[in-house]
Amino acid sequence: MNRTDAERVFALVAELGGDLRGTIVSERWWLVWILAGPHMLVGCLILQAMSTSGETPPLVLVAALAAFALNLLLLIQLVHRRAGGQRTATESYLRWIWCSHILCTLLVPLLEALMGLPAFTLGPVFALLAAFAFSIMAMITERLFLVLAVFFAGVAAAMSWLGDYQFLIYGVGWFVVMESLGSYYHYRTIAHIGRRL
Repeated sequence: MNRTDAERVFALVAELGGDLRGTIVSERWWLVWILAGPHMLVGCLILQAMSTSGETPPLVLVAALAAFALNLLLLIQLVHRRAGGQRTATESYLRWIWCSHILCTLLVPLLEALMGLPAFTLGPVFALLAAFAFSIMAMITERLFLVLAVFFAGVAAAMSWLGDYQFLIYGVGWFVVMESLGSYYHYRTIAHIGRRL
């Protein structure tokens, strides 16, 4: 084996190792993100309406969030069933991260009730939980998600500052992020398929 052949082998191994995580995210999650954008926006508009309508009992809020989360998990399951194939370890980590995010989000209204706070007082914590989830995603996929973590920290600050519109801000933030991620990874999928041809 000469030097040129060895360099090609090392380049191929580096491409497989470095691109595999990005390929999984590109090929199997882009459609989830595009469909989740409108879902998140509509759900947050419902939360915004609930927050402006007056006192919302904590159990009603938890029930609304749980129904919202269940719809999102069903959406993910439906899209991934269509994609087929075996679930990879990276996908299992992604599911774990987002299921943990959803469970922690469901706990926020219960914490508000236990502390005797009005509903939606801790609304900006939702965005902080999203920032944390995206920072963990950066560890297992790619560093692009750190930008989204910083973005959602900014969303949390905006929600705190403009409390009367906190869920509108949160929903628009999610919509922009989901549609951008879906479009970016869909483009990467098409480019990756084009390279293989």
